[in-house]
Amino acid sequence: MHTLTTLWERHQPRIIAALVTALLLLLAYWGGFPERVPVTTLALGLAFLIIVVLFFGFLIYWFYISPLPEKEQRRLTISTPSPLVRQIVGLGAALAAVFITLGLFWDELWHRLYGVGAVVDDFWWRPHLLLYAGMGINALFAIGGMFIIMQRGKGTLRHRFRAEPLIGLLTLAAGFQIITAPFDPLWHQIFGIDLTAWSLPHLLLGLGLISVMLASSSIQFSLVPRRSWRFLGGLSLNEILCILVLALAATILFQFGTTEWEDLSPAMDPGYLVFQRPEWLYPVVLITVSAFISFTALHLLRRVGAATLIYLLTLGLRLILMTTFNAAEAANMSYKANLLVLVPVLAVDLYYAYRLRAGHIDSPRTPLIGSFVLAVATFIYALPLINQWLFYPRLSPIVLIGVFGFGLLMAAVTASAASRLGAWLRALGETTPVEAQVPAAALQRLHWVGAGTLIAALAFIAVFIATATPPIT
Repeated sequence: MHTLTTLWERHQPRIIAALVTALLLLLAYWGGFPERVPVTTLALGLAFLIIVVLFFGFLIYWFYISPLPEKEQRRLTISTPSPLVRQIVGLGAALAAVFITLGLFWDELWHRLYGVGAVVDDFWWRPHLLLYAGMGINALFAIGGMFIIMQRGKGTLRHRFRAEPLIGLLTLAAGFQIITAPFDPLWHQIFGIDLTAWSLPHLLLGLGLISVMLASSSIQFSLVPRRSWRFLGGLSLNEILCILVLALAATILFQFGTTEWEDLSPAMDPGYLVFQRPEWLYPVVLITVSAFISFTALHLLRRVGAATLIYLLTLGLRLILMTTFNAAEAANMSYKANLLVLVPVLAVDLYYAYRLRAGHIDSPRTPLIGSFVLAVATFIYALPLINQWLFYPRLSPIVLIGVFGFGLLMAAVTASAASRLGAWLRALGETTPVEAQVPAAALQRLHWVGAGTLIAALAFIAVFIATATPPIT
């Protein structure tokens, strides 16, 4: 055990890089690769995309984890970060998350209605423009915040990132988003249309979007006075904004991870690639998605009940969007995945409530046992419903062995990683002392401006969608 701990401490960046690379390749494999493209061309494309991911992973390690030499530490003269700047950047990033989430939902709807191939000939269709607008808003606020930080004090680039770490993290995520976004149309031009939603450019897009939303939600929470574990009573506005952004992140994870299974029917071509994936995979994806957001939120907010609230909001948003767009009737879209995770997530919150009452919630064993609770609740509650609601997968006894084995494994791995991520994001936000919070009058004005901006943005989005002309197919 000591040897494994030592190896982890010495080689942590390399291990994480290897795991992320392996996961991307595995998901891309299940997403399917074009058959008529030369292997060397495909390999070069994959290598280039993976190098981009590893490069940004190295930047995160360099700016936040790598030790600062003693000589470099003495040169740090960055002044105290401004809570007002952080609040403005956080509100801008939250607005961007709304654009991105609505754009992705609309994009999926049009893909279902007008065909996947339409996007290759008309990549600049309106759902994509809405998505790009969200990316642009996020980049504008992130880079603007970093520009302000660069003007204050003296020190190296690492000093400045560590002086305002969450805005720095948002800037890195925005940069990753901007750099990887053009890969999708380029991939289409070289390799043709996507075989499934799990094409490698889509996986990179999803990774960038989730990173942005995690940084955005953490910025909101960084302005909340720190307290010990507690229940949901007395949520502040910043905590509510944090929870809302995490609900948008969960919505995106569902869209990338689960919707293809819910559209399958006996009339479809048996050679469709989703049918070729392991039949145990869908329940394991549900476990992974629900565990990732749940444990990140719990250990970021330290609010028991946050996971259930987030997935209730995710379900509510899905219902609103489907009703507004008539998506169930027009495009056979559903909210089955949202319902399938509700009881398992509630079980995790109930377990955390028990640990809080018992005074053991800070134990390292809490996320591990919580992951077991989530997985078992999924097995008991979700598996029978999957058999009733979905045509595929078919949960035979052999398939269930894979579901139990891989489900427990992914629940444990995801809960461990997500709880550490949530605690790390919480720690990054603790650089702003409680006494340096935004003055009440300024904060009230800022929130009124933010509310007005959100209303104006939603009105613009409504007009933008209502006046859109569908692509010619």
